Amino acid sequence: FKCLIIQSPAERRAIKKEEIKMEIVIKETGEVETLLLIDSKTGCDWFNDLVGNHDGFNDDPEYGFAKEKDEDGFDTGRFVTSQENFKWWENIVSEMDELEKRIVNLSEEFEYYKVKDVVMDASAGNSDLEYYPSIVHQALDEEFGEGKGR
Repeated sequence: FKCLIIQSPAERRAIKKEEIKMEIVIKETGEVETLLLIDSKTGCDWFNDLVGNHDGFNDDPEYGFAKEKDEDGFDTGRFVTSQENFKWWENIVSEMDELEKRIVNLSEEFEYYKVKDVVMDASAGNSDLEYYPSIVHQALDEEFGEGKGR
């Protein structure tokens, strides 16, 4: 993915969060979209990490995020994907964001480590990203009450 090289602390402070994002070109329409998944503790976007950790970067824009190349074959810094794949990831981002907000809310009402333990126990052994939020929500419902923290 695109990497910004910052030389000085002053340059680092001048960078706005919206300048560091993954631009996604929808192959069917040519529209440029972005997906952000902001960590509530750090304020950092971790969407790129999520995609990378689940093998979402590849050369097949139908099912992944492929590097866009210019007419000379150089990377443009953007990624190309299908509308279907973009919608799938858009849904994942929405569900993950909702889950993180719930975890933050529950941590304010209940002991942080108790909430964290429930999340960790629920996610142990789960490798399917599309089911992760619902599995954790179910465990949170069972421990703290249905819908609590939403």
